[in-house]
Amino acid sequence: MGRTRFQKMFFLLQIKHESIDPKMNLGFNFIPYDYGPYSKVLQFDINELIERILLEEEPRMNLYGKYMYRYRITEKGKMLVDRLLTEPAYHKYSFSTVLNLLEDIKIHINGMELEALLHEIYTDYPEYARLSKYKF
Repeated sequence: MGRTRFQKMFFLLQIKHESIDPKMNLGFNFIPYDYGPYSKVLQFDINELIERILLEEEPRMNLYGKYMYRYRITEKGKMLVDRLLTEPAYHKYSFSTVLNLLEDIKIHINGMELEALLHEIYTDYPEYARLSKYKF
């Protein structure tokens, strides 16, 4: 739930994936931004996945009258993931490793308040907090 949380999830994915295989950069090029690490490439990819009906973005108004966005993989997206995980031609890309890491990260951060997530990331990666609008 939320664009900020989505960005942080993939930031952590890229960090953890690089720690397993330093040669395998996911290419999101995160920079310090308003709420910590942000990737224009990732946002472009998210928009592309939505256009191709592989990912669904559902706007929801929160208690403060601001929109938050909930993301869900579509049935078409699930079929693509299944193909990437099962077809031998894709095994060299280690999609199963990425998916397992992503699941672990998702479980960890979905139960956290956004403030706690930002605090954790700013503590572990302070170089990404320097332009943040959010101060503790």
